[in-house]
Amino acid sequence: MIRLFKNYFQVFKFRIFNNKLSIFCNFLHEINYFLAKLVFLFKLRNNDEIKELSNELKEQGYIIFDNDRCKNDLNLLATKISNSFDQKENLIYQNDKVSYLNPTFFNQDDLKKIFTKELIDCVEEYFKSSFKIYSYHIYRTDYSRKDDEDSYLWHTDNSTRHSLKLMFYLDNVSAEEGAMEIISTTNSKKIFKAGFYDRKQQNKFQYILDANANKCEASFGNIVIFKNSINLHR
Repeated sequence: MIRLFKNYFQVFKFRIFNNKLSIFCNFLHEINYFLAKLVFLFKLRNNDEIKELSNELKEQGYIIFDNDRCKNDLNLLATKISNSFDQKENLIYQNDKVSYLNPTFFNQDDLKKIFTKELIDCVEEYFKSSFKIYSYHIYRTDYSRKDDEDSYLWHTDNSTRHSLKLMFYLDNVSAEEGAMEIISTTNSKKIFKAGFYDRKQQNKFQYILDANANKCEASFGNIVIFKNSINLHR
């Protein structure tokens, strides 16, 4: 009986917050977001192009941001990252499908350079507030060895609903090479309403998931920005 109640509570909480974090954690995040928005009221607004991108991100749930001004910095960083993957002592995790690099090997100021003014303006315009980077990962995947587990399954991230994920492409990525797939906000909500809330339900919802998939094919330097706790992706 207690287990059944816990399961119902998890589904109820997911439908409100789109995550499995505690209610206390979600409320703290809501308060923080409200205060950050108050500060942002006094900031000058950005240009029309940035507003248009931000509105597209709000409505669709994802955009592919062409951040030309960071390509030189990113190119230097990509070369350093590529070389570091070849040295096992720089890895914090590795299997036959994915490798994670230890980010402490890099100068943090070099990493921050890829956040250009245009990119920062776009994210701030979306939130209508300032923002904070709370996590980042540097990893390489081998799509030829993909499986039907973890990130290769349709899912949302266990993050608070006022969060975004930015994926910086360090290679040209096509659909055949494993470009990320995302489902729009509207269609993600329809799938949630139909009863999907866990990546273990793939078989039951496979048709509607695949039918609404958008492939994020992009070039080196492009950034996929998406609502990782709202939009289904894999």
